Amino acid sequence: MSKFSLKDEKGKIYMGWYITFMGIILMTFAYSCVVSVAGQFMLPVTEDLGIQIGDFSLWMTILSLTAIAFLLFFSKIFSKKTVKKIMIVACLCGVVGFIGFGTSNSLMQFYISSVVLGICFAGLTTTPCTLLVSNWFGVAMRGKALGILFGGNSIAICVFIPILNIIIQSFGWRAAYFILAGILLIICLPMILKLTIWSPEELGIKRMGDIEGEE
Repeated sequence: MSKFSLKDEKGKIYMGWYITFMGIILMTFAYSCVVSVAGQFMLPVTEDLGIQIGDFSLWMTILSLTAIAFLLFFSKIFSKKTVKKIMIVACLCGVVGFIGFGTSNSLMQFYISSVVLGICFAGLTTTPCTLLVSNWFGVAMRGKALGILFGGNSIAICVFIPILNIIIQSFGWRAAYFILAGILLIICLPMILKLTIWSPEELGIKRMGDIEGEE
């Protein structure tokens, strides 16, 4: 059993923890803010635009189907050379999708924007984040790191939901969507550019949690 530590053999904070933190942020704003907080927008949007809740909620089905299709595609091409490019494209799709939601005046615009968000959902959330964290931690630490990844996401969204409610009530649902787009562009995209590193070997450091004989 590997002893839990934040630092690598050089005494610096291990890069894998930065990548885990990035995963928490990405899953919170590209996954949970699409799925877990969808209900926060339901009444404000339908009442403002005068549309039926059932018709509006169809965007979630469209998003899910798009995400499944693109996840099947992305899962076959995720590699050292492609992972950052896929995550950058997915992040930009998230920005476009949230802006599309924020400017929507019809159901069709929501449906089209949900397709773009589905690409973000597939290329920026659970699969790439889990893959990167698994690459950076050996068997002895991988379970702890993944636990922090998913536990941190749950805590982050619990904190963010009340904040999002305040934003919607104070500034409106359109502003809330624009803020989500801004977070992806200003916070998430720079993190992807800086921290998306396939494995410790690229930096010439030892992987935390490796045990003798492990591949």
